[in-house]
Amino acid sequence: MKLGDLKQAFVQKKGYSTEDMNELLDFARHHYLEGKICISEYRVLIRELETNGATKPTHAILES
Repeated sequence: MKLGDLKQAFVQKKGYSTEDMNELLDFARHHYLEGKICISEYRVLIRELETNGATKPTHAILES
């Protein structure tokens, strides 16, 4: 799957278009976890999205 294909799948699923690389990164991750893309396609997409500015979220440690 190429980035353009991912964007098209995003529009079909969500009903709107986005250029937000982080939103597309989350969408790609869900596609991978649902088995819609294989690991090699996922890795290529992640690399391309990160090259275009996507960042992985940093998780805050919650204190109880």
